[in-house]
Amino acid sequence: MARSITQYKIFIASPSDVNEERLLIKEQVDLLNKSFCKNLSITLDVVGWETDVYPEIGDEAQAVINNQIGDDYDIFIGIMWQRFGTPTKNFESGTEEEYNKTLRRSKKSEVKLMFYFKEADISWSNLNLEQLTKVQNFKETLKTDGVLYFPYKTISDFKTMIAKHLMMNLSDLVQNSISSTTTEQNNTSKKEIAKGYLDLLEEFAISNGDLIKIIQQITEAISFIGKMMSKRAKELSNINSEDLTPEEKTSKIKYHLDYEVSADFNQFCTNLDQLTISYKTTFTRTFTVFSDAYTAYATDFIDTDQSSLSEIEELKQFEDSLASSIESCEGMTASIKTLPGLTTKFLQAKNRATNSLNNLLNEFRLSRSIILDIIEKSDNK
Repeated sequence: MARSITQYKIFIASPSDVNEERLLIKEQVDLLNKSFCKNLSITLDVVGWETDVYPEIGDEAQAVINNQIGDDYDIFIGIMWQRFGTPTKNFESGTEEEYNKTLRRSKKSEVKLMFYFKEADISWSNLNLEQLTKVQNFKETLKTDGVLYFPYKTISDFKTMIAKHLMMNLSDLVQNSISSTTTEQNNTSKKEIAKGYLDLLEEFAISNGDLIKIIQQITEAISFIGKMMSKRAKELSNINSEDLTPEEKTSKIKYHLDYEVSADFNQFCTNLDQLTISYKTTFTRTFTVFSDAYTAYATDFIDTDQSSLSEIEELKQFEDSLASSIESCEGMTASIKTLPGLTTKFLQAKNRATNSLNNLLNEFRLSRSIILDIIEKSDNK
């Protein structure tokens, strides 16, 4: 069965001193397209002046960019560091003009606005007080406009932020799209069925398959971090048995925890957060389709000799799988909580891991509650 793919566009606005961040966003988008987005039948496309603008005459260069890119994007990402940018006809910089255009649009339609300020040290040779002052003033403008921006110091910090924030905003966009579709279907006359019963069953089977794949990926991620924890524990034990001075041993253990064990946990959290949002969105889509199929079944077959809806049995099997996944998550959460917070970085990574697992557990428990309610209502028919 052919699938429809929904495209979401991301526009990046920034002066030229944060090109590394622009490239990193594109890398993250590529990763999301290969994992998170693939499960949801969506695709992301990054648009910007360097890839989507061609030579043309206009009132000014910014007008050409505005005209060619337009405002047909779903997510706006603004980034600034020490440069504010080149003035345009109406604004202090192109980035400021693009921000204001997006802000006006956000009051009329759904567009996600994300803004980041780099707070890394600036060398004296590159310091431009006039530009830096404009950047600081612009921060105050964002506060006045009610825009919550995020500061960061390193490219690693930005990578963690942008991955998480992109997933959260995409989840909102997809959820809103599903809600909008559901509302439109509910407003349609009950005499009119948008899709036939068998078509809905086929769509449910595909979506349910996606859901099962995501749970398998979550199971694999939890199993992998469990194996890594055992491996790192053995490595720490080996360090303890080495013939080192107490100071050398402490230093080596600290390095191991800060740069190896913490890295394992942070990578696990990034993957799990992606999978949690994929799960949440796919579950909503799957059970929206199931609800439509059940309504169609009740309308056409409930008073006939047709057998009961076979998909209920699939739900029961899925509920069993979900109960097992909840138990696995609870076990891993308990194991991580028992680990001593020997260094600040490790403690942060440990807390992040338990938070990610708790977020997943909340989604699993909510899903299981919904499924059990459906099964109970079906058994009482």
